[in-house]
Amino acid sequence: MLDKISIIYNTCDKYESLWPGFFTQFYKYWPNCTNDIVLNTETKTYEHEGLNIKRPNTYSDGCSWSQRLINSLNSVKTPYIVMILDDFYLKSPVNLEKLTQCVQRMDKDPDIKLFTFGWQPGPNREDIADFDFELRGRFAKYRVNAQIGLWRVSYLKKIMRTYENPWQFELNGSFRSSLVGGKLYALKKDAPLVFDYDWGFLIVRGRLNRKVANYFTEYEGLNMSLPFEDFIKEEYVPPSGSRFLRMVKYFTEMVGSIFRK
Repeated sequence: MLDKISIIYNTCDKYESLWPGFFTQFYKYWPNCTNDIVLNTETKTYEHEGLNIKRPNTYSDGCSWSQRLINSLNSVKTPYIVMILDDFYLKSPVNLEKLTQCVQRMDKDPDIKLFTFGWQPGPNREDIADFDFELRGRFAKYRVNAQIGLWRVSYLKKIMRTYENPWQFELNGSFRSSLVGGKLYALKKDAPLVFDYDWGFLIVRGRLNRKVANYFTEYEGLNMSLPFEDFIKEEYVPPSGSRFLRMVKYFTEMVGSIFRK
């Protein structure tokens, strides 16, 4: 079953310092992975013993995050992909049994488009008995997101737009997915983890979360001397201006994204 999956590692050249730590952890906690791993970056390559890492495309400056991801999707030969961002360092063994069950469910039900391997806020409901996932509401917030997930490739292509960054993809893609339909699932709040990681809190707004980095130094023996300034929460300044105007802007962009490619 797992041979029906490719893995897309979304990153960029300027974050290449994250790759050694990521793939060290990946190999440690998914040691027998023979699946293709697509290194979705601009120009650089990377190798790790025991892993089948490929970079099928080269990009010039200005190529959007979404365009690169679409091109990577076009390069895979499997019906499903696991999508992972560059700072999602694993902390314990991947639950391959649960991952296999998800693939089996998608094979049996073509209407299942996504399993997100982390809890997401509702409205959600249980519709598969004795299973650790719950069905996302059609208009649930962040119904589509960039957390580690098992995607049906054809569906992900359908809801993507070539010009978007990751944040636009999550916001606008959630809106588009509510129109396209399909069943999207997220892990129940207290269910055992399939992928154990820090939800993208290693790099926060381009800076290093020292608390998370220290964990990997102390407990995983990684060299976390990375070329990032430390993230200091107190220094973060939230967006200024009218919240109402921001909401109008977001809504306009979401609706407009239906008609753009």
